This record gives sequence, structure tokens and C-alpha cells, in this order.
Amino acid sequence: MIFLFSQLVWAECGEGFSLRYSVPSSGIGNMPTQVQPLLSFLGDGSQADISIALFLEEEGETTQIPIEEDVGCYIHESSTEKHCNWRIIPEQDLEENSSYLMRISPTISHPEQGWTDEVTFSTGSSRAQIDVTPPQLELLKYGPRDDFGIDECDWPDAYSYEFWAYPQTSDSLKSYLNVYEVTQSGEELYQHIIFIEPDMSSTDFRQVLEPGTEGPRCYFIQHRLITGEISETSETLCHDGSIFPSTGEDDPIEDSGEPTEDTPEPEETGNTGSKKRGGTTVEVEQGGGCGSGSEGLLLMPLFLFRKRNKRSL
Repeated sequence: MIFLFSQLVWAECGEGFSLRYSVPSSGIGNMPTQVQPLLSFLGDGSQADISIALFLEEEGETTQIPIEEDVGCYIHESSTEKHCNWRIIPEQDLEENSSYLMRISPTISHPEQGWTDEVTFSTGSSRAQIDVTPPQLELLKYGPRDDFGIDECDWPDAYSYEFWAYPQTSDSLKSYLNVYEVTQSGEELYQHIIFIEPDMSSTDFRQVLEPGTEGPRCYFIQHRLITGEISETSETLCHDGSIFPSTGEDDPIEDSGEPTEDTPEPEETGNTGSKKRGGTTVEVEQGGGCGSGSEGLLLMPLFLFRKRNKRSL
């Protein structure tokens, strides 16, 4: 059984996009000048529904900062719910010891008009570049989804893949893992974002399949820091625990995709929040967003697919 924690924000079935999570959180100070903020939205819509602008605030005046946007969207456990994630990339490093504001507003295509949302943060100084080690991914189970954390909008009787993820680079700031599916032809489908709290060593997550699309899938993860540095990918794991691309006669993506046996649950080691698995004690820590909420994803070709050399979010 996978251990899932609370979700950040729920939307009513079919509502338009609203902000569910931001890195940095609003009001946070002393961010590095290389920061590339991440904004995550929940609802039923597309990236065309949201407009985002970044401003420098000084002496009561605001100056808009030129930015680029890297956006990825996916369907999330329901035909009426998606996540869209914006990585905001300033064209130049931000100024030291300064205040900034991100203003979010609906475009004319958003079903709800007349609102704005704001996230504020301030910078400190720059920091040295960090080398990000590839994370590790462990498949726990493929089979019927656990009933824990199912929302009224979610698909009933769905199947899921359940994973543990292990970031190998510790950071004092929040970061995130991106999850991708790899098809037999080598295309990469953006599927999930997992928010990592500072110095977190592990987290669990699940990928949920729309009923009727059950079958074998293969996944990998990639760790990105809020200052833009990114790791190489983890190994790509398939439904039976094999590594893609296969080196044997059986292609894991063309296999039958039968459910795997449940992995034995970790033994409790007391009230310290740690679990023991396979002779190794692993800290079980709560993160934010999809990484530790009741937030799996539909695993099917969606809005984005990228060859590996074009992946960027």
C-alpha cells in the first residue's frame, strides 16, 4: 500500500484553473537572484486560460521584468481536472535584495473573469551553481488503485502505478521532480510534478490510469532546482520492474501488463516517521503537491510529448 498525504487545493469538478501551489511561496525572502519561479494550477482548462507577469517593486512603483515561460499540462485522475505548471524564466538574473511580484490573471478564454492572484517574494544574493545528481525511482506496485484519497470527481475503479522517489541532491530550498512516460518509440510524455521540501530524502507518488486504458507503461523522473539546475534522468522503470530499454527478448512495453504482486509493506520502526524496507531504513517525509497527495495522473498521450533532447520543464 502506498502512503499518500493531503492534497494542496481541490477544485470543484469542471471549474476553471486556479493557483494551487507556488515555489517560492508568497512572502518568502532571501531567494537567490537566479530563481526561476514555478506556479502550478488546478482545474479544467488549458495554458491559454492564464496570463502571468513578473514585476520589480521599488519605492511604490512596479517595473515589468521580461520573462520566458515553460508550460506543461496533464490530465489528473479525472476527465474534468488538469494540472498546468508554469516555469517562469527571467531573461536576466534578478536584482539583489529586491522585492518582486508575480501577477496572475485570467485571459478571455478562462470561464471565470474579474479576478487576479499575486505571489510576492524577495531576493538576497546569488549562489554558486549546484550539480544535481540523478534521482532514484522504485516501483512498488502496479494494479488496482487504493481507495485512499479519491475525490468525487475522480475515475472509479482505476488502476495505478505506485512509486517511491529518492532525490539524491539535498537543497535548502524547495525543488521538484518531473515525471515522464516513455513510449515504445522513445517519445516522452510529461505526466506529473512532485514538489520536494528542503532536504527531503524520499517521497511516494502514484500514477493513475483512466479506466479502459490499463496496460504496461514505463516511467522516469528528473530533479530540477528552483534556480534552474537539472539532473540527468533516473532509470526508466516499467510495470514489471524491468528497465527500459529492455536488453532481453521481451519488450516490457509490449508485455501483457498484468498487475504485479503487492510489495510487502515497510515495517514500522516506531514513531520516528521512518520505515524499514529491504534491510534499509528510509525516512518517510511529507512533501507538497502531487508528490505526496492523493494526486496520481492519467497515463496516456496528453498535451505534451517531447524527445529526450527537447525536455525542459
